[in-house]
Amino acid sequence: MKQGLVVFFAAERKSLTERRIAAWRKKHGVAGIPFVVVGGKLDLTSGLVDAKALAGSIKALEAKCGHQCNLIVVDTVTLTFGGGDQNASKDM
Repeated sequence: MKQGLVVFFAAERKSLTERRIAAWRKKHGVAGIPFVVVGGKLDLTSGLVDAKALAGSIKALEAKCGHQCNLIVVDTVTLTFGGGDQNASKDM
């Protein structure tokens, strides 16, 4: 498995997510993992504007840490789904 950047998009409570990650790293003695928490508003259903902005942010993070992004976590779907219905197959 190749090491890569992990981008965790926290649509809510970014600082809490960062604290939890820091606590996990401390408990397990883990350092040097390219893991970044990004926060803000994101609408992934009403067009490509937010998706392109996120992609641009990830490219900048890749350049900064020197690793290609291998995983993007979006938390939560509800807050990033805009006007879509997360329970409808057509929207998902």
